[in-house]
Amino acid sequence: MKLPIIIHRARLGSAEFTVIRPARPLTHAALIDHDRHLNAYLDQDAAQQIGGLRELAASSPRALVHLPMRSNPTPFRNLPEAGTRQLDLVLLHHSLQFAPSRWKELRGRLGPDRGAVIGSDTVFSWGVWVSLSCENFVRAADRWDAAGREAEEPSLAG
Repeated sequence: MKLPIIIHRARLGSAEFTVIRPARPLTHAALIDHDRHLNAYLDQDAAQQIGGLRELAASSPRALVHLPMRSNPTPFRNLPEAGTRQLDLVLLHHSLQFAPSRWKELRGRLGPDRGAVIGSDTVFSWGVWVSLSCENFVRAADRWDAAGREAEEPSLAG
């Protein structure tokens, strides 16, 4: 899987960080905080991109991978209840020990970007857990490659 990315650099005090973003927006990806319970809604392309970027974050101890998703459309017409909000996703190597409270400051200091392409020609496979009724699972499997399936109403609730 070849993955076009954008690379930024920024400093916080004496530390310099690399911030990586996908070159293509994750248009069919939403991360929603339901009162401290996170739910991700992804199509196949977004899941593959996130999987590839996760691998990059896991092997890059000085980089943060930023996936802007908070302004993406959600599977809901409106967010379901008070206390619910959309979030971006930031992935990083555990050894970086980056405090989440510093993300906004770092994001504001990002320097000019440069493009790059990472990856290989191997097929990326990533297992995920999904909660669907048997009926909705069969329907999703039947429609998996159908054009326009991403515009259908969400089927996670039944």
